[in-house]
Amino acid sequence: APGCRRFLTGLFMTLSALIRRFAVAYLLSLVCSFLLLAYFRNSSTLTITTAALVASTLYVCQSFCVKNGRALNRREVLQAWVAFLTIDFVLQGLRFISFNASVGENIDRLGQFATGELPFMAVFHGICIFIFIHLAGKIAAKKLLARPAAGTEQKELDS
Repeated sequence: APGCRRFLTGLFMTLSALIRRFAVAYLLSLVCSFLLLAYFRNSSTLTITTAALVASTLYVCQSFCVKNGRALNRREVLQAWVAFLTIDFVLQGLRFISFNASVGENIDRLGQFATGELPFMAVFHGICIFIFIHLAGKIAAKKLLARPAAGTEQKELDS
């Protein structure tokens, strides 16, 4: 069966591969954006982290859709959403840890993050992730519909 052959040759993307790819893409996006932060003096960190989150979510979800020829189903959307949000929390929490501060100071910083910024960020980033997972599916579906089916080109050439 062609579907089985595609799966065995690695052309499909699993949900765990999607989550790993998101973690790497989001981490690299955050690192690059914070390195460029000096050039964007008027930008807030929320704007930059949200832009990195949106770009990473769109990239990995669209690549999943293209490789698998379908969008994420409801169960996969929920699992991806929880995983993406967890990765986001961990990376945002790491932002508050200083490697040259004492353990007590780092615990205080994480406490301030958990009581101040975390609730707003959880809601805002959670909504962004959910919206852009669905948007990526819709974008990829349009691309897949626009692409001719395999073998169609040969039939058109023979006619």
